Amino acid sequence: MKEYTKLNTDTNFIKLIAIITMTIDHIGAVFFENCLIFRIIGRIAFPLFVYSIMIGYFNTKSIKKYILRLFIIGLLSQFSYSMLFDIYRPNVMFTLICVLLGYYALDKKKWWILPILFVFPFLLNFEYAIVFLFLVCIFYYCRNNGLLLSIFFILFYLNYLFFGTTDFNFATFFTILCLPFILINTNFNIKINKYVFYLYYPVHITILLIIKSLLV
Repeated sequence: MKEYTKLNTDTNFIKLIAIITMTIDHIGAVFFENCLIFRIIGRIAFPLFVYSIMIGYFNTKSIKKYILRLFIIGLLSQFSYSMLFDIYRPNVMFTLICVLLGYYALDKKKWWILPILFVFPFLLNFEYAIVFLFLVCIFYYCRNNGLLLSIFFILFYLNYLFFGTTDFNFATFFTILCLPFILINTNFNIKINKYVFYLYYPVHITILLIIKSLLV
């Protein structure tokens, strides 16, 4: 297999951490809005998904099928997502499609795609619009240098600490806690079917929506 990164490729473990921290974040956002620790833990999730998408990009046999899977899960999740968070914008699966296209654009030098990925998600108010492009660039170009990746990553998130004016901006700085999962080769070799990770997103959102409805 072609070596495409010197960093952690144990994506089942990485994605497991990502869905756990994402779930904690969603529980906090819905049921414990004033408890910042849930959001701090939850900031770990998105960069881990973005990093996992990079590993997936280098390993996929068909980027079209990869995009289609993310698109279908995005569609299946959209109603529950909007109802759960009372927000009407595309859910994170559509952002992850842009993430995948970002890696494709950088790897194949399809530079014309990048302005589209900058403007389109911003106009449609995607989750993590603009932010995902910085992460894609950091992960792609620093994928063989953990120190350089850490420096650029921490510098990017220091922005939230120094220039943020809200508690959520403060929480966002703690996104840097995801770095050990990316830098350290864990090699746990946890066997989890890839569709478990895809289906988890709509299933857990639907369960949280049901619980929220019962508590109203």
